[in-house]
Amino acid sequence: MKVENKLRPNVKQMAGFVIGDTKTPIQMVNLLKFKDKAEYKDGRETELTGEEAYKIYATEVTNHLKKARAARPARAGGAQALAQAR
Repeated sequence: MKVENKLRPNVKQMAGFVIGDTKTPIQMVNLLKFKDKAEYKDGRETELTGEEAYKIYATEVTNHLKKARAARPARAGGAQALAQAR
């Protein structure tokens, strides 16, 4: 199997993802950067940090995915170091 990482997949790669192979699991990595204070499109006021607001969202999404048996998180945590891509 050839694995190629792409930040922005091309049309052919996306078509392969959409058509899919139901026997091969997909693993996804989200690299997140948070704002100091959460901002909402509807303009509501909050004292939450961006990270705190995301944790609320992530908990809800995880619960929905578990109920649907669609996915499960394998790991969550902070990055210890980052390497710059060449």
